[in-house]
Amino acid sequence: RQMCIRDRLVTILSLLIFICGGYFFYRFMEDYSYKTYLKDAKACYELQDYQCAISNSNLAEEFNSLGTELMELKGDLFLNYYKKNQKAIYHYSLSIKGAVSIERKAELLFKRAKVYKQEGQLNNCIEDLLEASSADIDSVNLYLAEIFNYTEHDYPKAIRYYLKEKDDLGESFVLSFGLGFAYYNNRDFDQAIFWFDKSLKLMPTSGESFYFRGLTYNSINEQTKACKDYQKAIELDYSRAYINYQALCY
Repeated sequence: RQMCIRDRLVTILSLLIFICGGYFFYRFMEDYSYKTYLKDAKACYELQDYQCAISNSNLAEEFNSLGTELMELKGDLFLNYYKKNQKAIYHYSLSIKGAVSIERKAELLFKRAKVYKQEGQLNNCIEDLLEASSADIDSVNLYLAEIFNYTEHDYPKAIRYYLKEKDDLGESFVLSFGLGFAYYNNRDFDQAIFWFDKSLKLMPTSGESFYFRGLTYNSINEQTKACKDYQKAIELDYSRAYINYQALCY
């Protein structure tokens, strides 16, 4: 009788091992298939073979319908191939929920923020950017500074986020001109001239920089310098300077 009980236990244990083994093997194959199709879909997307990317991403979705990387790729496809921004936002949102690190989440927030900006949803865009800026992700602070500078006209905030990006960007025309523009509109004219000078060292053919430096000189009653900058801007086909030159320099 004891032998019979022991045999039954061995049989049950063997059956459990078989079932568990089969389950883990199934999960392994499922994960392997997902990663394989996803890898192929990404490769196709990089080659701009969008039909191939769509086909492989659909196959990957059968094995993991909410995978973070897959949802990101779907978002990219809806954004760049289908041109459906709302669908892109939806899939980026799903990928954000599944992000496992702060840096990864920040990268995805940055992507979604850009689509929000295209859609004119500026509050959502800024909210995503502010959250993403807590991680060390390239260009987030610069993108945020550009919005505060040229769209929101909040120049103190623009200056703050430009300066956060300064060490990473180094010598950059975009940064230098942006800071000059923000300081000018914030009426900090000495700093504005300093940064417009920098922007012109980096791009001597920038008529816009000459024009705004001229405006800055005009604001501190340096008329001769202002007129020289307006004239240079005109020579570089920056037509806005012509009105200032006519009004102030004849």
